[in-house]
Amino acid sequence: MSLTYTEHLKTRLRQRGLPLKLVKKVFDKNEESYFDNLRHHYIVVSSVLYKGRCRKVLAAYDKIGTDSIEVITIHPITDEQIKQGLNSGRWSYEKNKN
Repeated sequence: MSLTYTEHLKTRLRQRGLPLKLVKKVFDKNEESYFDNLRHHYIVVSSVLYKGRCRKVLAAYDKIGTDSIEVITIHPITDEQIKQGLNSGRWSYEKNKN
């Protein structure tokens, strides 16, 4: 599966001081998968080393064909924020990981 990166993502990585390789780590681990019913993007969440500590990090993406992913953004997220997304109906569980 190939990853492509939006300019928005590249800007956010620079602003947050994050390396591009962090994006790949989030996708490789793929601990939790959701679909954002409001924005119509897929979401992957993984625990990774972020600024010196282990944190959950979200990556929002779109599937392009059957073997490509366009990553839109990345940011840390809490369990409470995940719970809110699910409870509100904005997010739903995604059965097929990537």
